[in-house]
Amino acid sequence: MQKQAEKEIKRQEKEEAQMRKLQKKQQEEALREQKRREKEEAEAKKQQKKQEEEALKEQKRREKEEAEMKKQQKKQQEEAEKEQKRREKEAAQLKKQLAIQKQASMMERFFKSKKDSGKLQKSGDNDSAGPINKKEVPATTSKIDSSLSQQENWVLEDLRRLATFPDLCFFHLHT
Repeated sequence: MQKQAEKEIKRQEKEEAQMRKLQKKQQEEALREQKRREKEEAEAKKQQKKQEEEALKEQKRREKEEAEMKKQQKKQQEEAEKEQKRREKEAAQLKKQLAIQKQASMMERFFKSKKDSGKLQKSGDNDSAGPINKKEVPATTSKIDSSLSQQENWVLEDLRRLATFPDLCFFHLHT
């Protein structure tokens, strides 16, 4: 019986060793499973963080692009406004120049006709023109007419300069 008791004890010890071995194996497997889950969770968190960072970068990039587009549109609008103002200014200057040229041309024709009529009156060929009635012509116009008829060396540039004073110009008053 002692052998049988010893056999029983050895068997129980063997079963206990197997049980401990099995428990140890189960614990190791549970620990591995826990580590695997933790690793997966860490990887998922890392992936989520990476996606959030990429989304934030994309949002910042879009905001930057929008700001750049607004800046570019504003710049284009300002350039268009400057160009419009420049064109308007050029048109105004051209209009002014044309008016001055027209006045100068009219004054030049007037001067030539005065010069021609003065030559005719001096030679006595044309008495029908007669003197100008000073009461009909304003004082300023009379002075300009007098000045133009006395000057024989007027050049086109002088006439143009004179035309820049439209309030004093004879043709301005009669146009």
